[in-house]
Amino acid sequence: MTAIGIDLVPWLVGELAGLADDHPLLDVLIIDETSRLKDPSGKRARALLKVAGRFRTRWGLTGTPRPNSSMDLFMPAAVVTDGALWGRAFVPWQKQHFRPRDPFGREWMALPGAEAKIAASFGMVAMTVADEDMPDLPPLNIVETHLQLPDAVMASYRAMARELLTTAEGRTIEAASPLIATGKLAQMANGFLYDTGNDDAVFVHDLKIEWLRELVESLDGEPLLIAYEFIEDLRTIRRALGEVPVLGGPTSAAESARLVAAWNAGSLPLLAFHPAAAGHGINLQYGGSRMAWLSPSWSAELTQQAIARIYRPGQTRHVTIHVCVAMRTVDEMKRDRVLGKMSAQEAFRRHLEQI
Repeated sequence: MTAIGIDLVPWLVGELAGLADDHPLLDVLIIDETSRLKDPSGKRARALLKVAGRFRTRWGLTGTPRPNSSMDLFMPAAVVTDGALWGRAFVPWQKQHFRPRDPFGREWMALPGAEAKIAASFGMVAMTVADEDMPDLPPLNIVETHLQLPDAVMASYRAMARELLTTAEGRTIEAASPLIATGKLAQMANGFLYDTGNDDAVFVHDLKIEWLRELVESLDGEPLLIAYEFIEDLRTIRRALGEVPVLGGPTSAAESARLVAAWNAGSLPLLAFHPAAAGHGINLQYGGSRMAWLSPSWSAELTQQAIARIYRPGQTRHVTIHVCVAMRTVDEMKRDRVLGKMSAQEAFRRHLEQI
């Protein structure tokens, strides 16, 4: 058996090129977390699709088969079925079942009846495990804490949302586009604002870090995983709570493995992580049952996968996920998009109506 990380898939495809079709390495292909292949233009998915047919048996495993929309099903299905289900070309299939939601084709929506048709078709090649067949898990509770930002901060926030510029600590900070402004608004909700780069952050408020500090104190030493979004969030966490170890970012694979082992052994009271770097393939259920998010994530997939690091077989304690939401900010937009299953466009429209 040969096991590799998903980032090495293009390398593996190159290594397999010179092997005969009856080579043992081309016997069975098992892909863990197939949702990571959902991007039709991704190098890993396209590389695997080129050689999928050479494997005699192919299996894909995931707990989030369609993290954002039914379009996420196409590429994993193309690889696992070698194109037998819907073909190998994404764009024609996309146009057959979806239409653009906006003139630029940034978002797509399913045509009438397409979702049911796709689900029925995918069900022919998919097999699920019923809840009653899964190992018993303890209760899962998601607790939201809503914070009201000060009037002065909200005034600056509205200026950025409407005029693409605002003032913080005497500095005027601009956003080059509405898309960049959305990122700036998320920063302001968290308590800071990047000016010229990731090393140049301007203070906006400290409500969220105070929320986290109070949460840590209330747990009285109970282990806590802390999800952060921006590198400045991590810096703020460390300024408030000390040199908290972190999974992701500059942490090496060897150090990450050491931290995971230390966490599961109960040796780490606090462990920070970025959902994009530690949302898949890591078992953290033995070291604690509480997780804190300084803000909701933009991604339903990363949210579900991150929670599944501690809410999985082997967990014996009640799991509590604490989420901090700044009211009337993009935090609510992100929460609605992920937890409310709303489209990003509808969530943003509602958000603009409230500010």
